[in-house]
Amino acid sequence: MCETSWRATPRQLCFRRNGCPDCSKTKAEKILHKCFSEEEVSFIPQKRFPQFNAYAFDFLVCSTLVETDGIQHFSRWAAQTERQFHQQRCRDMIKMTYAWRNKLSFVRILSWTVSHMGLQAMRSWIMQLIQMAESQSEPETPCWAFQDHPLYRELVEELRRRCPDAAACVVFVPTPHEATACDAQLRVPENTANAATRITNWYRPV
Repeated sequence: MCETSWRATPRQLCFRRNGCPDCSKTKAEKILHKCFSEEEVSFIPQKRFPQFNAYAFDFLVCSTLVETDGIQHFSRWAAQTERQFHQQRCRDMIKMTYAWRNKLSFVRILSWTVSHMGLQAMRSWIMQLIQMAESQSEPETPCWAFQDHPLYRELVEELRRRCPDAAACVVFVPTPHEATACDAQLRVPENTANAATRITNWYRPV
């Protein structure tokens, strides 16, 4: 039984359905949490900022934001309505705009990549991305290290239309070879067979 304690308002529990922060973590978030713990770096999961409290970032590691993105960030998934997908996309744009306005370095990677790489390889890669984002950031121009994948290139193109200066901060980093070797492990539930081809293409590392 989970023994985690956390603070929540009645509104969060009743209307937003916010439950235990540990039990609600995705597989990718749990892996990254373990990576950061083993690296003994300063990190805060589900980081919220005082004047931006409605939105949480997956992690704040040292001074860099880290987000791991599932399929719902890029296209409507089986359990999503069209409206929910557009709301998710809008949240992504708002969060990136906030990060840019506050000159925060940023790392974004696919949750599939996190889940299918070996733990040691993942530790090494995520720390390289964070170090790259922090070392190349300047006071007025943060560096954003995004996984080099068509999904993120499409996301950045949309960001460029909304906030060109923020899109200019992005540096695309190649997906490690360790992740490409795991492509065959991807499995799609039978009840979503009609989307199998699209999902495989979305998550195929390049």
